[in-house]
Amino acid sequence: MLADGTIVGCRYCSQCIGRSVDDWTGRCIAESIVAADAYFISLTYGRDEHGSEDHIRARLLTYSDIQKLMKRFRASGYLPRYFCVGEYGSAKGRAHWHVLIFWKDNAHEIARRIQHNADVRAKLKRGKTLNVPGGPVPPHVNSTRDDQKRHMQEHWPHGWSTWERLGVRPEDTAAAVRYVCKYLNKDIGGEEKQAMCRMSKIPLLGADWLHHKARLHVEAGIPPKDLKYEFPGVNRPNGERVPFMLRPGSAAAKLFCQSFVDQWEEAYPTRAIPHSKLVEEFIDPGAWEKRKSSEEGQREWERKADALERAEVQKAEALARLYDWEATAYATVSEGLRYQHLLVPPPRPLQSPSTETQEPFGGL
Repeated sequence: MLADGTIVGCRYCSQCIGRSVDDWTGRCIAESIVAADAYFISLTYGRDEHGSEDHIRARLLTYSDIQKLMKRFRASGYLPRYFCVGEYGSAKGRAHWHVLIFWKDNAHEIARRIQHNADVRAKLKRGKTLNVPGGPVPPHVNSTRDDQKRHMQEHWPHGWSTWERLGVRPEDTAAAVRYVCKYLNKDIGGEEKQAMCRMSKIPLLGADWLHHKARLHVEAGIPPKDLKYEFPGVNRPNGERVPFMLRPGSAAAKLFCQSFVDQWEEAYPTRAIPHSKLVEEFIDPGAWEKRKSSEEGQREWERKADALERAEVQKAEALARLYDWEATAYATVSEGLRYQHLLVPPPRPLQSPSTETQEPFGGL
């Protein structure tokens, strides 16, 4: 808890880790929906250039190796987006990586490279010819969950790799992400954190899907009320859809809200955004509470005004009754007692008791 009373997550307990896993699972499913293909890749380290098995890369997680791998992919004409977790093996403590790669459609890049090579061969442009990929995924040996085939892939020169294609169903991606993220739970709170998590950030994972979701809200004319979302096909055993939620204040939540605001202003330039606490707080932090307090004050004033109006009516009626009563009142009523009757009916004049003989039980 911060000094101002704000409660924040510790990021180390099982609840914080579980929430983080759920968040990344939803984001990776969103990225897989807009990707041309998706793979689960395991990368290990073999011998170094000196033939030694015990080298620095095998003992320490070196994230620059993953960065260079992605650069090699892009230099070859492929467009990868990734989510990776590095960890140490439980048997020998050797470093290795588990990577989810979402391959973007590279048809435009293929066409550009073909045109570039044609211009170079025709001597219309200087430079070397470029590699033309045969599709969105680099050459590799396919593996399955039951049949793992290790091979030396050309873009990973450090050791063996296995490539397993994710299923086309969102629940397959969800299972793979949860499998990768389970390594984040290793030695939570220990002196040495034995897992390293990295991912694509520009743009962030799931950005295209979040833009699409914001556009659906704009087309329907309904602002988002919260940060929850779900996917068809990702269900619990009882058939209910698994709910996901963007973390409040995260970059993904801000991107989603900003995308909705921008697309709304483009679609409806003269139309105000309907009331939504989520959107109003994003545009002007604290605006919802201010408006709420203002509306509450307005409602309180209206209640007081109604009460005053009713009191004035009751007072006028009481005064009218009082004036009628004073016209026939006894002269013994003093001025000091007059205003005690403003809010009560005037007393009836006393009548002399009847002199008639009353029968027992009311004459029955």
